[in-house]
Amino acid sequence: MNNRTLLQTLLLLVGGVVLLGGLVCVVSGFAGFASSDPGSDGDSSMMLFAAGGFAAVIGFGLIAFTRAAILTRNGAYARVTIEQATAPRGGRFCSSCGTATSPTARFCESCGAAVG
Repeated sequence: MNNRTLLQTLLLLVGGVVLLGGLVCVVSGFAGFASSDPGSDGDSSMMLFAAGGFAAVIGFGLIAFTRAAILTRNGAYARVTIEQATAPRGGRFCSSCGTATSPTARFCESCGAAVG
């Protein structure tokens, strides 16, 4: 049931390559920054670290959003429902469980918490 388009497959591959390349840049930038002499210029290592982190985030985003699109296309999120209750006229909701209560109720009929 993993029906995906050619574009989605390509985006997953590109996302994986960008993510792995970003992680390699992060590790090598950190290693270069950590091993540099105190008086030397570590700006290039820091830039490599930052660019690698940015690339890793972009790659992860490509993978995550493409997977969400694939799951949505295959009906994975079709069963998600949200129920909304309406309060009775002049009524209110229990602050503990969210059940609608009458305006004169002192305790929730569902959970027994004090209302008011």
